[in-house]
Order: sequence, then C-alpha cells, then structure tokens
Amino acid sequence: MQIDAAIVRIMKTRKSLSHKLLVQELLIQLKFPIRAQDLKKRIESLIDREYLERDEQNPQVGTLVTQCSVQCPGIAVGL
Repeated sequence: MQIDAAIVRIMKTRKSLSHKLLVQELLIQLKFPIRAQDLKKRIESLIDREYLERDEQNPQVGTLVTQCSVQCPGIAVGL
C-alpha cells in the first residue's frame, strides 16, 4: 500500500513520466529496500486497476499518466 501511494503521489505531481524515471524516483523516495521488479509489479497493478494508464502516443517508452484527479479511492496519498 505504501508503494502504491508513493507511485500515485509522484504521478499526481509529475502528470507524465517514463517508467524508468518513475522507478528511479521511487527508489529515492521509499525508505525501505525494494527491488525494481517489485516496483514494476505495483505499477502494472495500478494500470490494471485503471489508476494509471500508458501514454498511447509513446507506448514503447512506457510513459504513464495518472487517472486520479483529486484522490484515488482505496489509496491514501498523503503529501
């Protein structure tokens, strides 16, 4: 849940970000050890649950765009 909240918080701030830059930002912000593979699974989960979506104009880069305008239900996003 902490990871999902961090992803949504970053994406609400940045609006659009490549997968690589999102993972780098998460590794900096999260205060516990985590593998990049685990972050990828959490990002994919948010895409599946429609909290994030891939940028249709640049899918090979994996740019993500947030769908949460105010707050995502079920994900606490404290700033």
